[in-house]
Amino acid sequence: MEKYTTLLDDATKKLIELGKQQELVNELLSKAPPVLWFGNNLSPKEKIVTIGANPSREEFLKENKFKAQERLNSGGNLEYIDERLSRFKVLSNEQDWTHILENPSLKEEIFISYNDYFKRNPYKWFGKKASGNDSSYNVEGFINALDGSYYEGEKRYQCLHIDLMPFPTISDFTSILVESEKYIFKNDWARNFLDRLITEINPNKIIVFGRTNLNYLTRFWNISNIGEEYTFNALTENGRNSSSKYWIFDYKGIDVIGLSVNLGNPKGFSKKTLSEFGKAIKNSLT
Repeated sequence: MEKYTTLLDDATKKLIELGKQQELVNELLSKAPPVLWFGNNLSPKEKIVTIGANPSREEFLKENKFKAQERLNSGGNLEYIDERLSRFKVLSNEQDWTHILENPSLKEEIFISYNDYFKRNPYKWFGKKASGNDSSYNVEGFINALDGSYYEGEKRYQCLHIDLMPFPTISDFTSILVESEKYIFKNDWARNFLDRLITEINPNKIIVFGRTNLNYLTRFWNISNIGEEYTFNALTENGRNSSSKYWIFDYKGIDVIGLSVNLGNPKGFSKKTLSEFGKAIKNSLT
């Protein structure tokens, strides 16, 4: 993990800087380190990288957004998930972000938590591992059809997840677009950081969830034309229509698949149509 140490340091320095901005004081989680990736980056398999917006507060906090904000506004402290149950490393009461920069063993604990994420009851957004005849739903159900998985197993590709910015926030990404643009995106910090992270991971494919995330990513990469727009349509078992737009383009020799839908919350899709969607894209790539 040595080659990722500089990236973690740079993300931590940025997080410390963001913590000094008044607009973000009640958004950032003081005991949460940056989250560079989710999944086993030590796997020798080729990688598929999926890209979302930013890590969820639910990875760290016991409470929902409204209770967390109410607690901070009243001068209280956030309630974090017990470290024994947390999927990611949570800083102790004696630690702050500066300790990440100073403590190599703490860095190692953080990296281990990234790599072991899918061994520790991952957030429902990703979906569970298929078991016997019970296929997966959510993102896992889709990427299984591309011969990939977030979990250990026989699939060809090891999937990792990364985000446009590696900082968990109390509010959802769409609620802090102005602040994110001002302090993270406008000055090209996120673009440069994400490009370095992708270069280190060196994935075979990249999958981007949601048109907002895709728009940010193509802006980062200075891509004005992402090519032909495709449409996937299929009927679920109860006759409902599953539909999504998608685009396939190249970035530095990597196949990039942009989806108009967020498959972590695949409204209108069944396990069957998620798999069919993945197979349709796999066929488009061959």
